[in-house]
Amino acid sequence: AQELEAKQRGHDQEVLQARRELEATQQKAAQVPQLEAKISKMQRDMESQDKHWRTMFGSYNLIGNMLLGGAQAPPPPQPEPAAPSRPEVPPASGQSEVRESPGTASDSEPSEPTGPPTSAALPKTEPEQGKPPVSITLSIVSARGLRNADAWILGKGKSDPYVICTVRGKPGTKFKTKTVDDCLDPVWNESFDLTDFAVGDILDFAVWDEDLGTPDDALGTASLTSDQVFKAGGFEEEVPLQDAGKGIDARLLLRIQAPGSTADAAPKPQLLRQGQQPLDE
Repeated sequence: AQELEAKQRGHDQEVLQARRELEATQQKAAQVPQLEAKISKMQRDMESQDKHWRTMFGSYNLIGNMLLGGAQAPPPPQPEPAAPSRPEVPPASGQSEVRESPGTASDSEPSEPTGPPTSAALPKTEPEQGKPPVSITLSIVSARGLRNADAWILGKGKSDPYVICTVRGKPGTKFKTKTVDDCLDPVWNESFDLTDFAVGDILDFAVWDEDLGTPDDALGTASLTSDQVFKAGGFEEEVPLQDAGKGIDARLLLRIQAPGSTADAAPKPQLLRQGQQPLDE
């Protein structure tokens, strides 16, 4: 009888131990949603702290230099100045060269005529070489397909793009858009008035990712010649970005209006191709 009682007590203890283990397992399972919520909150706190410290490093260069081991982001490199003499600008695609009439002032030597003069000539899409600079309105509209230069920030960051535009060889003409945070298809819709653009000038565009405490990342570049700027009817196209990253097809949407030379007050005569009839006003 004593042996049976001992076995019964041992069995009861095993049952009790099994119940305790079951209760402990159920308690741990009930804690899983709480642990997931706690981990999610920690991730949000880390992101907030990351932005806070980056802002501080950007405001206090000394702290950024000590902790990050580098200076504040230098300004993007300026394009190299062009040679003093501007290259000859060819006529627009599909058009023949327009000869200057005798007595018209020109910086270049007039070429010999190739045939009898016609009553009218081909319309020109840009001011003549040597004419005073014209006023243009440049609109930096948007971009799409930019490279993500901030993917390392907890795997959730995105580039913070902005655009800098300069006229090559004219450091005083520099325009910068606002920064669009966490976006690979930013929209700026910003316009700038440029009153010193002449034939032969080149517009350079550089897209950058703004970083705090570290150098800004280049996202691509593009250039427009005066032929494109003075395109008949205005210029509005998506320009492919060079050096945008391996396998990246990024584009920059630009809109340019060039009303003509600021010195030409009188209307210009209509120029036509040989044999073409003038259009009605």
